[in-house]
Amino acid sequence: MNNVESIKRKMRKIVNQEVPHVIFEPCNSVTQRKFSNLLRKQLNILKLNKEIVDFKVMCNKKTNPEPLTDNCLRGTIWVKPSKSNKIIEQKFSIT
Repeated sequence: MNNVESIKRKMRKIVNQEVPHVIFEPCNSVTQRKFSNLLRKQLNILKLNKEIVDFKVMCNKKTNPEPLTDNCLRGTIWVKPSKSNKIIEQKFSIT
């Protein structure tokens, strides 16, 4: 397995790990911020371990436009692996 596939798998695992912390909460800006912070905390660990160079998490009004009637939390994570020139984009949707 190459580095990019390994990072993709870790990103999915991180999202799945943090979902239980927000699954029954209302889909609002507080929950968006909470989930983003949980993801950033885990991605910082990958960065400290030098598995990734940089990352960005977006879970806000751009990914969750008003009104939030479907109660679905959406977002995107971008990661730059340390051993690749590619930028990995991982979209997620929590219902």
